[in-house]
Order: sequence, then structure tokens, then C-alpha cells
Amino acid sequence: MEKSKSHPKYASLFVRAFMVLVALVLVVYFVSVLINSSDFFDESAEKNARIYFEEDIERAEALAAAHYENLYDIVEELKYATARGEVEAIVSSYIGSEQFGDLRYYSRGVAYAANGAVVDEESSGREYIEKLAAANREGCSPVYYDVTTQLDCIAFFVPVRGSDVIDGILSILPARNIINVGTVINEKASAVAIINFDGKVLSDRRAEGFDNTVGNNFYAFITAFTHNKLESDAVSKAVAAKQKCAITVTAGSDKYTLAISPLSRFDDNLLLVSLSESEGLIAPEITYIRHIINLLIIAVVALIVGYIYAKLYQKRVKGAISAAELEDARLGCPNAEQFKRNAKELLASYRQKYTVISLAIRHFFYLEEQLGEADCTALLNTLVKIVESTSNATECYGYCGEGKFLLLVVNPNSHALSDRIKLIKTIINREDVLNEKGIKLKFAAGAYNIFANRKRTVQEMIDCANTACATDENNSKTTHTLFTEEVKAQIEHNEKIEAVMESALQNREFKLFLQPKYDVKRDTIHSAEALVRWFDPRKGDYRFPGEFIPLFESNGFIVKLDHFVYTEVLEYLSHAVERGEKVVPVAVNVSRVTATSPDFVNFYVGNKKKYGIPDGFITLELTESFAMEDYDKIASIVSALHNNGMLCSIDDFGSGYSSFSILKQLNMDELKLDSVFVRRGLDVTRDDKLLSTIIELGKFMGMSVVQEGIETKEMFDKVVAMGCDVVQGYYYAKAISLEEFKIFINTNTSIKYKSLVK
Repeated sequence: MEKSKSHPKYASLFVRAFMVLVALVLVVYFVSVLINSSDFFDESAEKNARIYFEEDIERAEALAAAHYENLYDIVEELKYATARGEVEAIVSSYIGSEQFGDLRYYSRGVAYAANGAVVDEESSGREYIEKLAAANREGCSPVYYDVTTQLDCIAFFVPVRGSDVIDGILSILPARNIINVGTVINEKASAVAIINFDGKVLSDRRAEGFDNTVGNNFYAFITAFTHNKLESDAVSKAVAAKQKCAITVTAGSDKYTLAISPLSRFDDNLLLVSLSESEGLIAPEITYIRHIINLLIIAVVALIVGYIYAKLYQKRVKGAISAAELEDARLGCPNAEQFKRNAKELLASYRQKYTVISLAIRHFFYLEEQLGEADCTALLNTLVKIVESTSNATECYGYCGEGKFLLLVVNPNSHALSDRIKLIKTIINREDVLNEKGIKLKFAAGAYNIFANRKRTVQEMIDCANTACATDENNSKTTHTLFTEEVKAQIEHNEKIEAVMESALQNREFKLFLQPKYDVKRDTIHSAEALVRWFDPRKGDYRFPGEFIPLFESNGFIVKLDHFVYTEVLEYLSHAVERGEKVVPVAVNVSRVTATSPDFVNFYVGNKKKYGIPDGFITLELTESFAMEDYDKIASIVSALHNNGMLCSIDDFGSGYSSFSILKQLNMDELKLDSVFVRRGLDVTRDDKLLSTIIELGKFMGMSVVQEGIETKEMFDKVVAMGCDVVQGYYYAKAISLEEFKIFINTNTSIKYKSLVK
């Protein structure tokens, strides 16, 4: 019995001895590999450095591309300039914008400043800038020292093709502002820099606690860092070769991997360099450690597998339930609730300068309709990946639905925040699904700087960012709107209006006004345009339309207001005809929001039939900017309206989005010219020629031409001489109430007898 009892004891000792022996063998093997694989680790570190560096290069190139895209936005405006005065007006409107720096333009080989002054031939960097202009293509100059600003600068040039008055546009920016390396470089790098081929450091970033003295020359830094001029010379040769490469350098007992690449979007005039600890880039040793850990885990798991399985199963079930509550079902990424939790934890753990960003895709529902649900979801997933790739471990994000994201980002300065937002916008707009359909995403972005006030709760911070985002809807010249007390006051003002808009509509505080239009040939009233005015009894006065119309367009209430005005017009016409009163055709404005609603045609056509309005008596005015959005869709709407006896007008033609494609693609009945055509420009002769040509073209295409904004006899005589059919403006009549209009059409329809507007 005793002999048999000793067997388990010896077996246990044998097993323990065997496991110790195996462990010793593995440790010896592991150490020998470490000792004999130095070259292998160097190659592995250089390979991994190149992989991470490709991402850095792509982000840096994307920011460079953003500079060109900013200039192309100006080029789109300059294409239609017909005189140097128009060029100067357009270019001058961008003076003071930090994203453009010092703007210049070229006209017939002469360089002009943004204000139209000829640039001094002895100005800094002229040699490089003239080469850019002579090449007549987009390009970037080398870094040069600008005497005026006493800064190293870089010039970006974009040609304006097809223009007779301007050759190209030029943006001169301080080199240190071109790329904020802190926003584009991966966290593995100990030191990064943007340099020129002479080694001069233009922008740099060093990891906290990384002791070095970069100074003004990168090669000098490498020499001081490695105490080895041979390695510094090797770096210089790699730079001169203008090729991407990775080099291992030694500093004391530590090894570092240096990655170098010229930046093509800067015409190879600048280089991106990244210095990383080789040890942090090496992956193979992690694999060896995992092998040892796996062997130990297998031995332990064999003894307690049942217990662990039960615990893991319970934990997995709880985790799945928790994840479902904190994850967006459509995208599988953190939702708004998860964002709040993560943000609260990060803000408690780090005392950094943080900013909450509310980033929303403008007109998201329209985009979803254009792309379809599947493509829209794929696009949102891509946007999630972009947000993730541009974030680090001390930042977080969440998706709120309907095309809106929340981000908590480290914000060392305003440049970093702008670069982050521009980078996201630039990368997403390169997606094939957008390019195939000719769509360019536009974003509204609001930001709240937490470091200015940490007393607010996370939800209050989010509300502030959302508030700023809401006011950014019509902002096209900056990357984002920063929350301020003024923004808050505007939102509160809007909220007060929104609180009473429904009751105001029910209480008929909105009043129908009509502005008569004059028939030039018949010397009498031609028709009228229906307008709306809001008499607010709380103020005891009328509110200006600019105070509430843009707000109603953004919150969707404009649909109800459009329907109200249209119904008021139909009721007036119907009752007037029944009583035998004199009536004239009426034009009704239709907002973009109303025209894209699903029941648009049914509502307008159905009510026309309900009130028994004759064909040709109602004209719907569609804004020019909306008419350009989707020709096929607008064409089908116009066709349906024509089939039901309604006329269609292009309103505000020439107000900023003019395109003769509208005249080509859409079969419209009326061309309503914006008042910009009758306001005095820089060259009266050219102005008159343009206006007369458009009037002639509109009539040639079978449209009635209406010129609005006629305020003086001089304006009136001019457009009449040019053959304009109908005029509208204070010279003939201002917008008047319905009761005043009934009197007007019976007593004051001839322009020969009305009082002139002084």
C-alpha cells in the first residue's frame, strides 16, 4: 500500500522538474536569439518605420492638398471675372484669412498684391514665384526667406485657365504654418520635423521627456545626438537622393530608426523626417514572449478551465449587453453615450487642453437619398476609420446618428484644431463613391474649448459644441465656429423665435404682402410676387424677414410657412374672382426645403385644383442655387407643374451661383434677374453689355425676363431700352399689404401716374 501511495508523489515531482527544464530551455533560447539577432531587429525596425511613415506622409500630403483646394475654391470664383476690378474684389475678400496668408495674382505676366498694387520687382522670393507662374501649373516653391515678414515662407501657385484677365492665384504662407506636425505624426515617433534640403528645420515636435537640442539644422542635431558624423553624413546622402528610406542610428547604448521622405505635393521641396526608438518598432520579440506565456497559460488553464469558462461566459454576456447599449447599431462604433463616458474619464485623467468638436454632414438626408442606404453606410464607416486614424489614446469620439459625430481632441492651438478638421474633410472627399456621383461633402463644425471653462458638465460641453455647429451651417470661409457667449446669445434668440413660431402661425401673425410687377409694353401691372411679413405683437412691430427666414429654412418650419403663404394667395384669388374683382397672376416663392419634400407637387397642384385657379395664374419661383443641385430631379418637378397649368421661374439669377447650364437643362417660363445686374460696377459699358446679352438670351429661349431691384428712373429707362419684359422694384411699387394691393390694381397701375421713389 505504501509503495502504491508513493507513485503520485514521484509523478508530481517529475512533472514539476520537466516544466522547470522546459522553462529554462525556452529562456536560454530566447536570450540567445536576442544576442544573435541584432541585424534582424534593425531590419525589422526599419521596415516597421517605413510602414508607419507611409501614414505620416499621406496625412502630411493631405494637408498640402488642402492648401491647393483652398486656392481652387477661389479659382472657381475667379473664372467668371471679366475685369481686373472683379478680380481684386474677389481676392480682397479673402485678405486676413490665415489659411491663405499673403494672396497675390498674376495678370498678363505682372504680379499684383491682393489690393491691386503691382508687386515690387525686388520683393523676396520673386525668382521662385516667377518660375511657378511661368510653368502655368499648380506648384510649390522652395522655402525662401521673406524680408518683409522676416519669416521662412513657401508659395503655392494655381493657374486660372480660360480667363482673359487673370493668369493665376498665389498664396504665400509662413513655412512653420504649412504643416503642424503634431497633428499628422504617429505617436511612436520621438522626434519629427519638416526640413528643406539644406537641413533647416521648419516645424518640429518632440515627445515629452525626450532630451535633445534640435536647434536650427537637422543634420547638426543628428551629429550632436549620435556623436557620429559618419551617421550624419549618411543621413545627408539619403536626403540628397530624394528617395524614401529608413536608417538606423545609435545614441549611446540605444538604437533609433530615422525615416526620411520628400513630400511630392510640395514639389519635393520639403522633406518629412521621423526619429523613433527602434525597440518600440520591433514586433518579433513580442511574439517570442507570447510563446512562453502561451505555454504557461496552457498548463494553468488545464487545471481550472471549467471555472474560468463559467466566469468568462458570464462576463461575456454582461459585456455584450453593455456594448449593445454603448455602440451605434448601424456603424458598430461608440455612440453618444459611450462618448460621454469616455470623455468624462479622459478629462478626469489628463490636464491637457481639450476641445469638444461637433462635426455634422450638411444636408445629410439629401445625401442619403442620393447615395442610397448601403453606400451612405459605407461612407460613414470610412469616416469612422478616418476619425479613428487621426485620434490618439488620450482622445475619443462617438457617432450621434443623422451624420453627426462628437470628438474630444487635444488642442494645443487654433492651427492644430483647424488642421484636424481640414484633414478629415479632405480625406473623406476623395472617396470614389462621392466622385462617381459628383458629390462633395460639406460639413458644419462647432467647437467648445474646455480649457477655457472646466466647470461645465460633459453634457453641457456637448451642448455648447452643438450650439456652435448649428450656427456654422452657412459658414463657408472658416473650418469651424467656436462657441462664444455671442453664439449662445444668438441661439437663445433663435430659441425664443422657435418657441412662438407655431402659435404665431395659428394666430395668423404672418401677413401676406404683395409686390406689383410692371408690364413694360402695356404700361400696366403685369403680376405680383407674394411675400410674407411677421407682425409680432410681443414686440409691437414687424420682424425683418432676414431674422426668421434663414432660421425657418434650417429647422424645417419654412415648409409650413410656404404652405401658408401659398394657401393665402389661392384664397385671395378665388374669393376675388367670385366677387368679380380685378386680379392679376401671382408668383409664389418656394424654398429648397419645401421643393424637396415628398408631397411638394401633390400639395401645390392639389390646392390649385381645390380653389379652382385657372392655368397660367400661378408661378412658382425656385432659387437659382437650388435649381443647380439636381437637374434631373428639378426637371421632373417642372414637368409635373407644367402638366398641371403652373408656371416656373428661376429666381435670383446671377446672385452668386449663375450657370448657363440651368437655361440648358431646365424648361423654365421666366428668368428673374437679381438686382446685382442693375447696380453700378467698375465698368458701366461692360455691365450694360452683360445685362443686355442675358436679357436677349432669355427672350431668345422663350422666357419672360423680369428685372428686380429697379429703384430709379435711370435703372428703369436702361432695362426698358434693353428689351426687358417686366420690372419689379420701388420705382414702380414696394411690397404692400393685401388690402393696399386691392386698391393699387384698380387705381395706380400705370407708371406714368405713380410717384417716383426718392
